[in-house]
Amino acid sequence: MLKVGSAVLSALVLLQACTPEHSRPAEPQAAQSPAPKLKTAPARPDDEIPGLLAKITAVHPGTGIVVGLIGPTGLRIFSRGVFDKNDQRPVGPDTEFELASVTKVFTSLVLADMVRHGEVALDDPAAKYLPGVKMPIRNGKQITLVDLATMTSGLPSDPPDAPDEESEANYGLGRLDAFLATYKLTRDPGAEWEYSNIGITLLARALASRAGKPFPTLFNERVAGPLGLKDTVFDLAPEQRSRLAPGHDETSETMPYAPVPEVLLGAGGLNSTANDMLKFLALELGPADNPLKDDLALLLSIDRPISPDIPDQAHQALGWAVGATKTLGPLINKEGGGFGYQSYLVYLPETGTGIVVLSNIFADDELGDFGDYLLGAIKAWPCPPSTTTGGGCEVN
Repeated sequence: MLKVGSAVLSALVLLQACTPEHSRPAEPQAAQSPAPKLKTAPARPDDEIPGLLAKITAVHPGTGIVVGLIGPTGLRIFSRGVFDKNDQRPVGPDTEFELASVTKVFTSLVLADMVRHGEVALDDPAAKYLPGVKMPIRNGKQITLVDLATMTSGLPSDPPDAPDEESEANYGLGRLDAFLATYKLTRDPGAEWEYSNIGITLLARALASRAGKPFPTLFNERVAGPLGLKDTVFDLAPEQRSRLAPGHDETSETMPYAPVPEVLLGAGGLNSTANDMLKFLALELGPADNPLKDDLALLLSIDRPISPDIPDQAHQALGWAVGATKTLGPLINKEGGGFGYQSYLVYLPETGTGIVVLSNIFADDELGDFGDYLLGAIKAWPCPPSTTTGGGCEVN
């Protein structure tokens, strides 16, 4: 997958000693008008990032954002803001954030590892590994593990009796199983894409059942341990808990800490740092001796169409959404948001470039625009000779 290998190896070394280029916390102040929507990027868009982060944290005082860029010329990390209005520690590369739905990539990676070791097959019926759970069937077709992982199971995003995050936090496995026992699929499994937290939750439960151990333990053994992602965990140790930036809602109010409930664990329960996520992207881009190289490749070997209404995310792989660019090949991405956090991972294997955004504010408009803007930063990195256009990369 990697075409610019040496820079990624250098980035892995840099991760051991990186410090944020802008870590001074923003002074708390009254909310201002939202940061402007960003249509175009300047010649060196990554040089504009500190100012843009300052604008976002000014609109949302008492919150923080960490951004990492990895590319052929090296690695840059930017951070701005603080843990909370009552905790003025600056956020940085080692600050823990909830990953929200970016967790789905890692749940899918556990699946890939178990497939590669012959413990499960992608086409296995999920019911095979969910004893006691009555899985819905339509036209004689059962929901398979690959249906769950690609959000083509026919299951909805969330149960209708869990309409908001507050109720989801108290939603138990028993209620989910009761919902599944009476749910009628409206289309055959595998026929159509629909975003589904339920599906990934069931995938994690099935894999844990097959392995005979809790899913967090399974993830640590199969993914975090082999890849050296020491700060990417479901269960925060006390020292890691001290580095977790509290989540904030869209009004910048602090949300009380509560671990993600078991019913949503595989869909959004991971915590991590910018350093760990940059290391993960570096491993996605290489090197060749990555211990999970074949697992990572398997994630992208599955290709199911997403709705034509989402042209920039045209296909669903295992965990990742895969979009297309005019000249640079696939754009592989996953976003997460909820319970007071937002996260964003994207990389382009053809150019060896990637982006990480972690924030403890759920502010979809500002951070969504900012994530789109960051794609412009990739244009500032040198491109392979075959795709060089004016010293930058065209990403659209």
